[in-house]
Amino acid sequence: MIKQVKITGMLFYIIFIFSALDILGQSDSLRKRNALQDSIEDSIDKHSQIDIHTAYMSRVVYAGRDYGINQYGVLPGISYKNKNGVSIYDESFIWSGMQRKYFKNELGMSWEHEWFDDFSTDAGYERWFINDSSADVRNSLTNALHLGLMYFTRYLHLSSYNMYMYGTNHAFVSSVTAAGNFAIRTGRNGKLYIQPFARYIGGNSITPISIYQAGYAKTGGAAESPSSISFATLDYELGMQLFFKYKKIEITPQYIYAFPVNPSSENPQTPFGYFTIDVVFKILFKKNKY
Repeated sequence: MIKQVKITGMLFYIIFIFSALDILGQSDSLRKRNALQDSIEDSIDKHSQIDIHTAYMSRVVYAGRDYGINQYGVLPGISYKNKNGVSIYDESFIWSGMQRKYFKNELGMSWEHEWFDDFSTDAGYERWFINDSSADVRNSLTNALHLGLMYFTRYLHLSSYNMYMYGTNHAFVSSVTAAGNFAIRTGRNGKLYIQPFARYIGGNSITPISIYQAGYAKTGGAAESPSSISFATLDYELGMQLFFKYKKIEITPQYIYAFPVNPSSENPQTPFGYFTIDVVFKILFKKNKY
């Protein structure tokens, strides 16, 4: 029974990792979605591993907002995680709407730890390198600290993801996610799970600088400065994802429908849906090879 709870917990961690990218859009690492999205047995056995991964987003979204900018994103990256839960990673962000499509690179380190059978944390630091001709854009948000909290049972998981971003500007965003997990297929020929979820997102910064720059690239107009508010509700989301694993390959498609909440200082935002898919190839280092 304890092993079953651990397996379920690792599956729920996938929901948590996806929520990190979805709430932050431009400002979060793909590594958070999948470096800990280990194959279930490998996670329990505590193998060190390298993940080579890429993702596609049909819209670049920040806290339920794309501001009418119809751009898609591709996010390749590589990460290494040791048996103690320490990860280092390098991520790239390629966005169709940017003047310089290779817009951002992230280098980061994090530590994930399961404190007891149903509670885990993930904490880390990232350094961002923005590819833009404007020093204001390059220096706006250059560092990030994150903390994730996860509590799970066999069929229900609750998680919170929090990130503080800073440079010449400051921003904070937080989410709370409740997810379910249902096995469709488990066996040697592959595993398939369906995972519905609901999410709350709050923060003190409405718009990341990258969204404004994307708008600038599309319209040719002048980009505005990011708008900051006191901490407020920004978005509610409903979503569904599938998790498929075959040997060392994991594929995770996800559909999200966002219901942005509009503070008085922001132009009205309307609900919309978007799609992501993540593909991971894992290289494992067995215990007898350490």
